[in-house]
Amino acid sequence: MEILVVIVIVAVIAALAVPLSLSLLARGDRAKMTSTMRTFGTSIFAAAADRDGRLPGPLWPGQVAEYDRNREGRLIVELASYLGVEDRPAPYVPEKFFTGSLRRATRGIPAKNVRLFVMNMKIASEAGQINPWGSAADPIPGGPFNLSTIPQEVRSTAPAFSEADRMHPDVASAPWAGSCAASPPHGSPRLNFYFDGSVRP
Repeated sequence: MEILVVIVIVAVIAALAVPLSLSLLARGDRAKMTSTMRTFGTSIFAAAADRDGRLPGPLWPGQVAEYDRNREGRLIVELASYLGVEDRPAPYVPEKFFTGSLRRATRGIPAKNVRLFVMNMKIASEAGQINPWGSAADPIPGGPFNLSTIPQEVRSTAPAFSEADRMHPDVASAPWAGSCAASPPHGSPRLNFYFDGSVRP
């Protein structure tokens, strides 16, 4: 009987501890992704400052974490020196940009294909809607644009980029949607980096 009582107590403690542990892990992963997005955002601003205000680009809408110096349109390549990404001759994926939650949400998808972010390519401006990053798929004159073309009034409401997942309206119909998590990997609502420098859901 004493052994059974001990087993029951241990089982109850485990039943209470496991969800708490998972919740703490999820919060830790969300905090790590927030930090990663802030690092990318800070690097974007630093790169723009070094280019007379011009944003990195032209870029693909869905961004992967694989560094390949021979591939254009990748944010990680454009920002490598600012992100502290080592320049290697062979393509590789810096693990520091992945969280446990993202790994679990994209299980079965090769790390080099996983989309970390989706760039916001539709920003309202005085001149009408612009793609601030330019398009690697369909290069247009003038893109990427100068950071100053992003109106002050939309910098806190228009995300520069977001976490990529299949429920994202800019991802749902994209041909690369299958390389994303099925839903926001760090909880809903998904995280966004804004042009005012903040990371918010």
